[in-house]
Amino acid sequence: LLFCAQKTALCGNMAHFADDSKEKEHPSRIYFLTQEAVEQIQKNSSLLKTLQASKEMKDYAITYNDQQIIVTQGAHKLDRDTVDRVLQETFGAAHCYSQAEFIKLVDELASIEKSRQQLLKDPAGTLTNILQTAEKGANFIKHNPRGAPRQQWFSIKGDRLYWRDKEKGAPHLNRSMEMKAIVRITPGKETATLKSKKLSKLSEDVCFSVIGVRKSLDLQCKSRDMRDEWFTYIEFMHRHYVRAKKKTVYLTDLDNPLDDDLEMCD
Repeated sequence: LLFCAQKTALCGNMAHFADDSKEKEHPSRIYFLTQEAVEQIQKNSSLLKTLQASKEMKDYAITYNDQQIIVTQGAHKLDRDTVDRVLQETFGAAHCYSQAEFIKLVDELASIEKSRQQLLKDPAGTLTNILQTAEKGANFIKHNPRGAPRQQWFSIKGDRLYWRDKEKGAPHLNRSMEMKAIVRITPGKETATLKSKKLSKLSEDVCFSVIGVRKSLDLQCKSRDMRDEWFTYIEFMHRHYVRAKKKTVYLTDLDNPLDDDLEMCD
């Protein structure tokens, strides 16, 4: 209920992004772009016309305004999955996000000492800064069930989470985790590794775990703010690249704890 109230309030703050009365008459979907995608449109004025003329989009009205693309249904009901796919193929999956995704991201970042007003003021800048920060990466302590903890540099590029020994090292697939291979992301000390006796004095406020199908990552951050920030980044990327349970890799049929969040961001 609290999340719904926050989301409702946030939607009210974003009223200038869309004409509510028009949206009621003609259901539409709103997409926010990164600075790179915005520049792509500015440099190529025919891009939207080409998009509009495509076989899969010709039945919808497509408009671009204030760093956002609005797709409104015409004679045929709007096919959300098709529109999502076509726009991501056009601009790149990393550069196009639904309004629901952006709202939830802002809501989460605003709880980590971020200014909601600032985040909403420049959506393209907000998305670009997050992607650049995540790709640059940060230093974590990686705890292992056996052996000593190790300093590791983690970063996110596209649909993969990478880790390596040093910041300037090259990323490798064998030291990475694809977003669709993530089963759950848990804050605090919820795994056997982090609950071990040797880590009993470690505060749960600086820890989180990324549970994967074939491997798990138990991470320690420098502060709670850093933990919350990176937890949010990974969840955001996971929701974006894994839109449904059937696209997640599973060893069992257990429900994905992130399914509810994925549904909220449809």
